[in-house]
Amino acid sequence: MDPFLVRFAFFWYNDAELFHDSEEDIERKVKIYADQGITHLITFSCTHFRWSFQPYWGLINECLAKIVRAAHKYGLKVVEHHSSELTHQADTPEQVEFLRNLLKFRKSSLESWPKLLDYLRDQNSDANKWLQINEKTGQRNINRYQGVGKCYNDPEYREKYLKYLESVYATGVDGIMTDDVQYYCYCTCEHCRKGFKEKYGHTLPPPEKWDEWMNTPQNREFADLLRFRHDSTRNFHVMVKEHYDRLGLKLLRPNYHSFAFSPDTQSCGIDRLPEMHWYFQECALSCLIRFSFLKSACEQKHRVMIAKEKNIPHGILNYAYTRDELVFSWGVAMLSGSFYTNTPEGGDMVDESLIRSFEKKYASSLFHCEALSPVGFLHSFENRSYSPGYIMSRMEAWVQMCILRNMPCAMVNTEHPEHWKRCPVICVNEIHMLSDKEITDLKNYVKDGGNLVISGQSGIQDKDNHIRTKEEMDAIWGISFEARHASKPEITPYGKGKFCVVPDSFAYPLDEKDIASMFKADISQYNFNSELLPFLLTRHAPFVIVAKTPPGLKRESNITELYHGLMDRSPELMELFNTLSPRVFSTELPEGILASACCSTEDNSITIRLLNTTDALIVDDKDNFISRKDTVVWKKWQGGDGTLSITLPENEKISGAVYCDLSLQERTLSCELKDAQSNTYKITLPAGLLEDFGFIKLFPA
Repeated sequence: MDPFLVRFAFFWYNDAELFHDSEEDIERKVKIYADQGITHLITFSCTHFRWSFQPYWGLINECLAKIVRAAHKYGLKVVEHHSSELTHQADTPEQVEFLRNLLKFRKSSLESWPKLLDYLRDQNSDANKWLQINEKTGQRNINRYQGVGKCYNDPEYREKYLKYLESVYATGVDGIMTDDVQYYCYCTCEHCRKGFKEKYGHTLPPPEKWDEWMNTPQNREFADLLRFRHDSTRNFHVMVKEHYDRLGLKLLRPNYHSFAFSPDTQSCGIDRLPEMHWYFQECALSCLIRFSFLKSACEQKHRVMIAKEKNIPHGILNYAYTRDELVFSWGVAMLSGSFYTNTPEGGDMVDESLIRSFEKKYASSLFHCEALSPVGFLHSFENRSYSPGYIMSRMEAWVQMCILRNMPCAMVNTEHPEHWKRCPVICVNEIHMLSDKEITDLKNYVKDGGNLVISGQSGIQDKDNHIRTKEEMDAIWGISFEARHASKPEITPYGKGKFCVVPDSFAYPLDEKDIASMFKADISQYNFNSELLPFLLTRHAPFVIVAKTPPGLKRESNITELYHGLMDRSPELMELFNTLSPRVFSTELPEGILASACCSTEDNSITIRLLNTTDALIVDDKDNFISRKDTVVWKKWQGGDGTLSITLPENEKISGAVYCDLSLQERTLSCELKDAQSNTYKITLPAGLLEDFGFIKLFPA
């Protein structure tokens, strides 16, 4: 099956499925998914922290085998998904209460598992072995889940886990997701100490010396520890793959990642996995769909980049509970040509037949596509992972401005300069860590006709965390960075292209005091302890617009203020981009109507995806409190007809345009050649035609 046409859904197996359902009951539940066009089931369970439930592994596998048999009966594949290392703890009342509430939320209870608490409290059980050790206490690390995690460098744990996986494979599953492969501390167990010493030649300090060691500015030994942690998590994934390869199994490997526009403090490194067949973003349960959609759309730029490099599909996972949340979050996925997956926590699938019918009708145009990308944003795995004082806030703000202003953009990778040429403009936003070769590649991009926009102290560090002097910076870049302190951008011709250095305050939606603390500090004094940096990223870069609010609670939010900040500062950014390179896609639509243009590689059509997000980021409550009661509300179109203009290569022509929405009824739109010299077409969108999601298909002549 074409992997781009695979449709995932999560199948929850909790108390009902584990203890009560017959084969026929499971078949009935699976059939609901099959009837709605789902092709692949990813399992999820109240037993997700699998090492906590070791006494029940036999029961869990029996249920899993039932699910597999039922799925295969209806032609569906099954990917088993569980935490490879998280384990509950039950030593304190708080830990027991956390466990009780989590089980209840996932349609189970402590009473359903009579052996559980005794097993968790048994210090000789596997639940309490092979643990990550906290660097400051020298004791087991208690993570945010009121539990513990296993260390991937412990050979006994690795052996035991592979043995368990063999029992899972025996149920007939088609794929495996080994979840939560990440560190919740800077593990200093004996295996990490030994491995770090052997590979990097450094000795990890004792707990009482940790803060002093970590807080040393530009600590290269600490940077090596971060590399060692990434080595460890990646080697664990390699081990799992090599194991099932030896067993002769060809397993499906989807995987997801929540945030890429933030420091990878847990060393997930998912974008460097040895094998991955689908890559999607988890929009966490605690993120309110209405208020976090802009973050989701922004994060997709990273998933698209990695997926394109691996030639695999990219997607979004949401936790939508209503029809409107489903359509809204699905629409965000469609803007970037991503596959969509939904899983209300615990089960109770929302009817997806509406969106799946649309996908089926327009599959050839929706998913095998390339988005227009006149503006690129440079991404560096090394900078994100190993640079102290890592900052990605300006890039995120600018990407969100592009999304809100319907300016097509993409993310490009430092590791693949061959992909840069598709972007006439590339932004280098505070990419502190750049090698000599990467700077040379960027200069060659400009020399060959590209336009490079540079902000902050990009390139001030090499890959060894050495701080380049002003003289070294001027020499290696060949341009001056004095414009950082000027009042407007400075454009310098270079070869066939241009360099553009922008002021620190340019197109940044915070006040001068915050800008100074973010971008004007002495980077040589940065360390890896974010609490000691001259700024707090989570406080000074809140326009990420993620509203993490647990179910049943409300919290104060400044999202409306931040949204207005993005809208107010975005015109100067759009003007700069238009100055450097003519705009190939533009819209005249009411504020909040998002549009993206994609070219299909299947039927050669051009599609424009539309989503009504009007006032979605305007908090209803006069006191600025938000909660899960703030559901998606589709506001009516404001104003007259809208227009969309698209410029095509000289040899491409458009013969017509049709509009379609989730009713599957098509309507012909006015489409005319606006400018023959530039080969620009104008499409008119009648006022009020778009209610929630819309789709314009342009037919080649």
